[in-house]
Amino acid sequence: MILGGGAAAVTTARRLLRSGDGSLDLTLIARHPWMTPGQRLAAVAAGRLDPGQAAAPLRPLLPGCKLRIAEVVGVDPMSRQVQLRGPEVEAGLCPPSLPYDDLVLALGAAPAPRPPALPFHDLASALAIRRRLASTLALAAREESPRKRRTLLTAVILGGDPLACALAAELLAELRRAAVRWPLLDPTDPRVVLIAPAGLLPDAPPRIAQAARRALHDHGVELHLSIEPRTLQEDHVVLDAERIDTRLILTTLDPAAPPCLTPFRGALPRVPVSPTLASSSFPGVWALGACADAPGSLPWDRDAHADLVARGLLPRKTSPSPLRLLPLAPGLGAGSLGPLPLPSSMVWNLSTIDALARWWPGSSWLERLLGQAGPGLLPSAPDPAPAAPSLPLPPIPLDGPTAVGFPFTMPLPPPGADPVRKMSAAKK
Repeated sequence: MILGGGAAAVTTARRLLRSGDGSLDLTLIARHPWMTPGQRLAAVAAGRLDPGQAAAPLRPLLPGCKLRIAEVVGVDPMSRQVQLRGPEVEAGLCPPSLPYDDLVLALGAAPAPRPPALPFHDLASALAIRRRLASTLALAAREESPRKRRTLLTAVILGGDPLACALAAELLAELRRAAVRWPLLDPTDPRVVLIAPAGLLPDAPPRIAQAARRALHDHGVELHLSIEPRTLQEDHVVLDAERIDTRLILTTLDPAAPPCLTPFRGALPRVPVSPTLASSSFPGVWALGACADAPGSLPWDRDAHADLVARGLLPRKTSPSPLRLLPLAPGLGAGSLGPLPLPSSMVWNLSTIDALARWWPGSSWLERLLGQAGPGLLPSAPDPAPAAPSLPLPPIPLDGPTAVGFPFTMPLPPPGADPVRKMSAAKK
């Protein structure tokens, strides 16, 4: 049984299905019948991608796998039972508890609360950021003061993981594009600051981290590495000797596994595992992805992690063949630096290209380099871009810590309206 509907869970499920002899009874429990890849979340948050196009259906991806759409509320490792809830459970389509023989934990992790910073880790949080950006642009477009406009168009991101890097690149690119179409705005006004207390991509090979640092810097993202912010307020962030005025603070720092995995992680934020991704305290349990606290000596390739789990679950397969699942397809990576222009000295370094392809599958710059048109979202699925998720998204509160001092009373321009053209017509 696999718990989770993200890229790590799907990759492992496909690995097990291809490695088994057909006798494997595999069940995947996911909260939604669709998967939102990590690099697509940043595009949704920046407003470049529609949420319906960012979701890939799970059922076509996993033929031969039992898919249960439910929320995991608890796991009992003693009785080997998983407690579930959700619409399918209430309708009688799924039992409230399921037994398991072997368990793979891939439920992801959420950033620790750092008010007034908004967390960024799933589709719901991406939509909250998207709405905040729309309100910010509306306020900035009516602001006469250049200093206040720059403050409204400044975003601060706390984190150095691939998701934070992708978000920084996407936000800066989309804010610059939007500034061209809004009156009073200048494309040089947007500013994105990335603060990474633990460094940039600390779990990646050094050459990947260095390549990402150069690419983000060349793109215009301000980097503050190995530094912790002294103050986080609703209207500013204070570093050692600099105050950054902003109205948008985001965080991906200190991710913790969901509470339902407390029996496996104890007081730790994530589930501890051995170099084989197996739990040393609970036989028959593996953890991977963001919810696992894996040793630093592990390979960083996501497919390699799925291969380790397959070797443990299928001991009869002494040397399973390596699996490369859609290496250029978006959907199986933790993040993407698609919109970033890479230095020519690095682009033609084939070993670095291969490493980046495994670390950020689906990068648009890599597809252009190799002369391949974008294959779309997971081309193996017959319906790769559903019009909308089949389950409603959870509500996102816009009060309390998520409302960072914004008067959300200003009406936004109607869909399809062009404020620049409208202003030109008024002048005439």
